[in-house]
Amino acid sequence: MTGLVDTDAMLAHSRFFDHLVDLIPAKYYRADEHEHVELRFLPQQAKAAAKQDFKKQAKANKRRKLDPNGGEHNSSEDEEAQPGPGSAHAAATANLGGSNCSREELQARLHKKIEVSG
Repeated sequence: MTGLVDTDAMLAHSRFFDHLVDLIPAKYYRADEHEHVELRFLPQQAKAAAKQDFKKQAKANKRRKLDPNGGEHNSSEDEEAQPGPGSAHAAATANLGGSNCSREELQARLHKKIEVSG
């Protein structure tokens, strides 16, 4: 009889252990899909390449965020953003009337819009 194992006690311990494991969130013991790599542990060349990639990604995200066309991808990412005749700044000033409107006229338009909405 010493070779027999108490199955009820073993099942109880198993359930208790499973309950304890369920209390721990999965993010602490499962691998992340986008594993974060510490740059300080990389070789110098790999660190420089990773930093450069991060900077490019940040620039692309910022351009996408500030794109007036609603997030359309521009192929001229490497060009410097200088205001020109086809720029967003020129389009914005054209919508306001550009230099044809005086400051007083613009203020009058603003006050009309405020009165209508308020």
